[in-house]
Amino acid sequence: KIKASLSLRGSADIASRMKRGKIRSLIAAAFVIYFMVRTHNSSMSLTVNSDVGGSDRKGNQKITTAEPYKATVFYPNVAAKYSEDLARLAIAPVWSCLNGDDKLKEQIKVAFVHVFKTAGSTMRDFFKEYAKSCPGKGWVTVIGCSDATAESIRSDNFNWSPCVAKEMITREGKFNWLSDYIKSQKRLDNANDTLADNNLLERNVDMYGGHMQLGTGDFLKNREGKLVKTRYITFFRDPVPKYVSGVLYDKRFLMRNKTITRKEIIECMKTEVKAKILIGSYSVKYFEYFQTPFQKEFLRENNIEWSWEEMTNVVMRNLVEYNVIAGVVEHMPASMKILHHALDHEKQIPKLFEEEIRSNGAGYSTSDVVDELKTDKEFFELLNEYVKYERMIYEFGLKMHEQQYAALFHNN
Repeated sequence: KIKASLSLRGSADIASRMKRGKIRSLIAAAFVIYFMVRTHNSSMSLTVNSDVGGSDRKGNQKITTAEPYKATVFYPNVAAKYSEDLARLAIAPVWSCLNGDDKLKEQIKVAFVHVFKTAGSTMRDFFKEYAKSCPGKGWVTVIGCSDATAESIRSDNFNWSPCVAKEMITREGKFNWLSDYIKSQKRLDNANDTLADNNLLERNVDMYGGHMQLGTGDFLKNREGKLVKTRYITFFRDPVPKYVSGVLYDKRFLMRNKTITRKEIIECMKTEVKAKILIGSYSVKYFEYFQTPFQKEFLRENNIEWSWEEMTNVVMRNLVEYNVIAGVVEHMPASMKILHHALDHEKQIPKLFEEEIRSNGAGYSTSDVVDELKTDKEFFELLNEYVKYERMIYEFGLKMHEQQYAALFHNN
């Protein structure tokens, strides 16, 4: 019945969807042209930076308008394709972990974009240990930043909103809860002590990460007031176990208290997926993290709503534009080798990069639940339909990862 309903709905809506898609594309093109003309008339020079990481564009701008970022907010000249040259740039060593390396200090930041249920706990622990072992770098864990506004990120005077700085490894390698540290520095003494902002990250650490968006660090500066380069790192995961793991995590307290069975959880998944598919909704968690704050602002201010396909394409172009270091949960050893080359090319702390994914204690095994879902072939087909846009992004990220891994041996 569900298949029949989907088929009828698809044939009835296809013409209108194509029409809406064309209209959206025309509107988006019109806005791009408008801001390009506005930029030209304002005598503003925009250049695309080809440096490692691809996130120092604003350092090459001659800004004479209030909001120059809008001219290239969707990177219209960036193709959703990845090359060997970009892969080599992505994995290039970031800095040295040898003592006395001050040359790159505060000139580069490393930002870990933690997508929900993609080895985030493992990687946060990794970066904390790395900060203790690599002198002078430091680390801040941020939480709740996946909707941080463009306005707050551009500001030197306001906290990122919403966003909380939870914990820090200082440049000296010491752990601090942020609230205790800031109070000890007599910066603030109210409930907003631990809100993240540009000043906190600029002055105290060179690495930060958590649930946040690509582009969150685009306005961080060094002590000379120049914008720093940001090297973004993220992980991808097959969308089916990623979805299952997310549901198990949401139900973890019920599982621990044994007030819900695995069978009941599976029924919850089936009910949710069938209901979402019937209303034309899909799992698109990657959109939350791989759109930039500036893109979200642009769409909201201009009342534009992209189609699923358009937003998927935007995400892929963002991944290329920022040239993220791409880890993959299913290829953890290869992912850690890429990180080892980028973060410790002199092999000062090799054992740290033998990290394995650890369970977050959700309760039931994700792989066992996936195997059980596969026994219902009709539903499993629907589940794959539900995550199809995430799969497109996952497969794109996987190709980036494979090319970056191959570049390790090319460089040698």
